[in-house]
Amino acid sequence: MKKVAELGQLIEVPDSYKECSVCGKFNPMESFSNDGSTKMTRTNCQSCYTLSSQEWENLKSIKQNSKLSQEAQDYFKLNSLKSNSMKVEDLINELLKLPKDSLVLITQDGYYACGDYAEIFNPKKVDQVGEVSIYSIGNSSQNY
Repeated sequence: MKKVAELGQLIEVPDSYKECSVCGKFNPMESFSNDGSTKMTRTNCQSCYTLSSQEWENLKSIKQNSKLSQEAQDYFKLNSLKSNSMKVEDLINELLKLPKDSLVLITQDGYYACGDYAEIFNPKKVDQVGEVSIYSIGNSSQNY
């Protein structure tokens, strides 16, 4: 199962489901085939395939204008943050393994990097996503 945003709401669907390019609903592969097989022959589902051109345009407009629910926004935001963050408990466990007289820093690179190391500071709360508080402990400045 995978979590997806369907017309602004966060829902779970089987991994094999695809999103209709017209209505935005997730359907099994058979819905995207002219012969009922699991071979995808178009990007719109069977329901949209049989619509009149006016109904088709109306559905596309509804899909484009639907906003993500707060739950869906939070889910996708937290997922995007996970690749560049770690839980406080995990960080503390790793830091406790270091020698007591060690220094910790944040590296940076890139053409516009101002030195080899980024700024590091005490935790500052920068966001709240649902029940999860987000803190920053450093910053890489890449001014250009």
